[in-house]
Amino acid sequence: MNEDKLALNRIEKKFQLFGMDKNTICRVLHTNCRRIIHEDRVNIVQSLYFDDDELSSYYENQDGIARRSKARIRWYNSDDIKNVYFEFKNRQGEQTSKDRMKLNFEKPLSKMTFREIKKELIRQLSNEAGERFLVRLNPVLINRYKREYFHDPHYNIRATLDYNIKCYDQIGQLKPNFRFARQLDDIVILECKMATDLIHSMREILDPLKLRVSRSSKYVQCLEVLNQN
Repeated sequence: MNEDKLALNRIEKKFQLFGMDKNTICRVLHTNCRRIIHEDRVNIVQSLYFDDDELSSYYENQDGIARRSKARIRWYNSDDIKNVYFEFKNRQGEQTSKDRMKLNFEKPLSKMTFREIKKELIRQLSNEAGERFLVRLNPVLINRYKREYFHDPHYNIRATLDYNIKCYDQIGQLKPNFRFARQLDDIVILECKMATDLIHSMREILDPLKLRVSRSSKYVQCLEVLNQN
């Protein structure tokens, strides 16, 4: 990719919370950490995920394959063309990394066909990234959710809180489809990102919450919700 590549390996721990008051979690994080404001206090994150005909990214996650990756376009807060990125989210065992590249589209994603989007990706990605993308280039789903950001400067642990998660089926569509949203009801996802040697410090920023780490992939969860009868 380019200089925007995020190559630092890190540990991610996720907590999938059902029916828990997100305001309680926010108060704990705000007490133990520092709130990070990007464009707004609460940001909207949107992601378009790609996969192959066999949905290999989905099954690799379900089967717990140690080395795997997902391809997606991510944008924030609006349909503006300024904050659009292509990402490979990579996992090797417990370590994760992200290859990220800023995209330069001439019009909003929602106004483009998938054919145009894929053509632009092939044009803008490096040869290596383009070859990786061609392996899994089918648009599968878009998800959209609210996110709040926190940071503990002492331990350099970052935390995000995601909620109001909605998803939109893209399989067989000619352009991005934002109709017939399905929602992941009452699910709040807390994610902590840290260096590998700080895993034991994570509990301090969550105190007094007693939470259990869980496997949680919004791509997997959204795909399963969309495939429910």
